[in-house]
Amino acid sequence: MRVAIRPERFNFATEERKDNVIDCTIENITFLGSIVRVQVALGALKFFMDTFNNPFLELPAIGSKTQISCSREAVLVLTH
Repeated sequence: MRVAIRPERFNFATEERKDNVIDCTIENITFLGSIVRVQVALGALKFFMDTFNNPFLELPAIGSKTQISCSREAVLVLTH
């Protein structure tokens, strides 16, 4: 089974539990103006998440372990 999730649908996990929580490692952080692109690793699988940049944004350090989450509606199951 394959799934697709848009990068902006991921968030850093908070105390509020979401439907899908993933333990991952921060691989890289790139500032793109109003967007911050974070590359995360889940074992050998690497993917991106995007978040809006703001003065109060606290990002984990590169190499640190963290949790990200997304809503159930953000996951698209691909049938092919």
